[in-house]
Amino acid sequence: MYDQVWTMPLKAVAAHYDSEYWRVRNACKQSSIPLPPSGYWAKAESGKKLPPRPALPPTAQTRVALYTGHASAMEDAAKRRQTKVQHKARLNNQLQKAAARDHPVVAEIRRRREQGYSVANPRQREIHMAPLSEAGKRSFQLMNMIATALSLERVKLEATGIGFIGVNTAGWQVQVRAREKLRQIRTKIKKSSPPSIWDQFRGDWAVSYEPTGLVECEVDSARWIDKPGRPVEQMVPDIVAEIFCRIGDLSRQEAKRQQSAALRDLAMREKERATEASHRERETWNNLVELATAFETAGKVRAFLRYLETLPFEASDLDGASKAQWIARLSDLLEKNDPATLEPSEIAERFDRGMS
Repeated sequence: MYDQVWTMPLKAVAAHYDSEYWRVRNACKQSSIPLPPSGYWAKAESGKKLPPRPALPPTAQTRVALYTGHASAMEDAAKRRQTKVQHKARLNNQLQKAAARDHPVVAEIRRRREQGYSVANPRQREIHMAPLSEAGKRSFQLMNMIATALSLERVKLEATGIGFIGVNTAGWQVQVRAREKLRQIRTKIKKSSPPSIWDQFRGDWAVSYEPTGLVECEVDSARWIDKPGRPVEQMVPDIVAEIFCRIGDLSRQEAKRQQSAALRDLAMREKERATEASHRERETWNNLVELATAFETAGKVRAFLRYLETLPFEASDLDGASKAQWIARLSDLLEKNDPATLEPSEIAERFDRGMS
């Protein structure tokens, strides 16, 4: 990194690492890597004398953390914009028809709400539902418009809960919900509260919600809310386009995840092959050491045997055995274990035993 920032502009370094200019600059500053002064590359292009390059300080870090993937992120953003433009242009002509229809999925959601439907246990009606306000009625109209517009795009829909529409396409599901926006009100529990509540929750806050009269629509983490002069019904093209963008994002993320998994598997296989090769080399080396030790031991045994044979007298006790017994024992040992008596093919087999 130090050599690169002094041999090419930071923009070129950022393009080399598929990152952004400011990320490379911040990474160099955090790692104590000196950067060229302002106007350095203009002087280099005009042939002027350049200031000397400062040495890399000893406090500089040996590793630099840099976020990459800028080009693919820009490509994904361009695809999102193109998807929005295409779907908005197509849906603007269909929303009038969508508003006049009653979609079966929205009718199912309305039926579940009226019955107090519980997703965990449909037989139990545990959810208390207040009558629909004007904003609540508008939220159902908004879901009706979104569901009908999505049906015109040949997308499979299902009711996944009270107020939720599951958009299924290409194996992915996006959750869509429209409802009246509520305001959270926190009230501190006082001594005037009932004794049972005060004894248990003294000093805590009681949380309640009140309607605001505004309608909001959620697509996963994205949200649209009524604005002055622009109700959320006018944002339906943006909402539907965002749904298709989310589906595209999910498919691209899955493709990247599979690619990363394939690269990890490849790296793991390479590591396993390298480990196996290292083990084979270690085993071959051990065989070589074993064979060399055998040759060395045989040489020492032969030298000791020659020494015994040259003794001018018959020793009666050499460490519990006579001279003749030692000669017979060593001769038998050499006959059984002397590597010099091995055939060349047997020696090669010992060398290559670890390569199989």
